[in-house]
Parts: sequence; structure tokens; C-alpha cells
Amino acid sequence: MDKNNKSSGKSRKLNLAYFVWDTSVVDFEKTYREVAAAGVRSIMLDARRGNLDLEKREDAAAARRILSRLGLAAPACHGLYSGACHLTEEDPATRKIILGRHLGFMANAAGLGAKTYVIHVGFGTWPGPERKRAAWDRVRGALDILAPEAQALGIVLALENGFTADFLIQSAAELLEFVEGYGHPAVGICYDSGHANISGGAIPVLETLAPHVVTMHLHDNDGREDQHLVPGEGTIDWRALVPVIAMCPRLIHLETEAANSSQWSFTKKVRPVAEIYRRYLDVLNGPESGLACR
Repeated sequence: MDKNNKSSGKSRKLNLAYFVWDTSVVDFEKTYREVAAAGVRSIMLDARRGNLDLEKREDAAAARRILSRLGLAAPACHGLYSGACHLTEEDPATRKIILGRHLGFMANAAGLGAKTYVIHVGFGTWPGPERKRAAWDRVRGALDILAPEAQALGIVLALENGFTADFLIQSAAELLEFVEGYGHPAVGICYDSGHANISGGAIPVLETLAPHVVTMHLHDNDGREDQHLVPGEGTIDWRALVPVIAMCPRLIHLETEAANSSQWSFTKKVRPVAEIYRRYLDVLNGPESGLACR
């Protein structure tokens, strides 16, 4: 990438993967027909998409057929994140199940076209440095299994920055140090702008993580709660943030993560997909942004 793209007049071309909030998906085909009709061409998936469970091979195959008919690509995937799925799990039998599920879902996601797979490394309490080091060792052990498979599938695992007191990752510097120390080409970072705005600041966190950011969850909040608002509805300075986004050397694509759902208490107003998508594009493709997203 040309690091002087702003001064040279060049804009970095990136796909923006649109995410439909979990509770808003009831019928997979109906939902994504509406998304395609709004002009969206790339989407972000997770395992539970209305009537389809993408951990199941037959459901993933059905999703692939539907997306093909609609002309939608699915380059972004949020890995398993609810229930027993975290890489810090201590019980050996449960860990084996968790890693098997991740491997299966990654393979299905790759079949749908995924290039990134976002992971929450884990939540819990780790009193004392020894317990925390042991938790990170378990993350390393999990990645020793997941990363080679991800690389073979053409996927990069993206470890997401956290914001709560029980998240293993407590700072941008800690996450960067781990990823750089692990040093595998199929392991990178998912920068979550909302999490960063609560913990460390949206711009300082991105400036720290930038060398290894491969994908981003972009949404806004008031700096206190994880509200998943549309950009511009919170306190993030997007005009200052977007040029930093453009400078991330490993960045593959971007992802929306505003809820825009009547079932999400922080949504100020549910808007049509086309309006939300256009808002994101306007923010990302502004003057001097250094980006040309679609």
C-alpha cells in the first residue's frame, strides 16, 4: 500500500461487508434479498442466521446457493462467540469440542467465501499474573490448531479488542504484543471501534493495533456503553479516524456492526438498509479519507 495515498491523491479500495443484527434475521433468503436490493454487495455472517445454522454443512450449502442467486459475497465472518466457544477454556474435554466447532464453522465459512474469521479470545477472572499467563498459553495452544487450518482455507483469524473488565485482552498494547509475538500470517486483529471508544479511545487504539488489523467492526457509542450505533450517533470522531483506517497495511475489508434493530435497546430509530449502508459509505468515502469503499 502507498502510505502517502492521501498526498498522492490515491484512495485505497476496500469492500464494506454489511452485517444484519442477529435478532433481525428470521428468514435467511428474505433478509438478504432485501440487503441485495439496497445495493449491498458484500456481507458479514455469523453462525446463526435466522432459519439457517451455518455450523451445519447442509445449511451452509443452502446459504451459498441463496447468496449466489442474489449476487452477494460473504468475505467476513464473525466466529463463534456465545456459550462455550472461547479459547481460554480450561476443561480439556470442553476445549476439544470448542476447537472442533471452530474448525467446522471455519471450513463452512470458507466455502461461503470468508477471508476473515473474528474471534473473542475469552472472558473470565484471572487473579494474579500466573493465571493470566496460563490463559494466554491456552489461547496459544488453540491457535496452534486453528491457525494452520485457517491458512489452508485462505482465512485470517482476527482477534478482537475487548472493553470489559472480564475480557482477557485489557489493552491495545497487550493484544498487539501477543499477535506480534505469535507471528503467524493467519493471525491478525479485528479492530472494534465501539470497544475502542470505551476502552482507550477509538483513534489511539487503532493507531496501536494498525500494523496487524485485518478487519474492522465499525459502529459508534457514547464512550460509556457498547451501544452499536450508526456512525455519527455517538462520540467517535470519524473524520479523524477514517484516515487512520486507510493506513492499516494488512487490512482486507471493513464490516458494519450497527445494530439498527427494534430488539436492540440502544437503536435510536430503525432505518432501511439502504440508508444505513449509504451512511457508512458517506463516512468512509469522505473528502481526504484515503478510502474508496463499496
